[in-house]
Amino acid sequence: NSLNRLKETFPACLDGTHAAQNDLANPVHEFESAADDMRRAIELELYSGKLLPQSRADLLALIEAIDSIPNTAENIVDFFSIQKLRIDAALHLDVEQLLLKGLEA
Repeated sequence: NSLNRLKETFPACLDGTHAAQNDLANPVHEFESAADDMRRAIELELYSGKLLPQSRADLLALIEAIDSIPNTAENIVDFFSIQKLRIDAALHLDVEQLLLKGLEA
């Protein structure tokens, strides 16, 4: 999934290995795109009238919240790739632990 791919990509993001970032970012983008496709397919099913409107709104909100997870993974990878950000080696462990804590949540 996109979170596992983000975990794999993040070390390259930290050390500024931009070629590796781009190679590793592609699967994150693919998973995010697949998640968007699934969200749209579910939305089409919901809008076809299979649920009452009250239930539909709650389910759509839940789907949007779930879809924000791969979107965030993609945004993190994009941020490092586009900004060509390099994190000082002394901070790598702390930043990586922060990411892992965030992913656990």
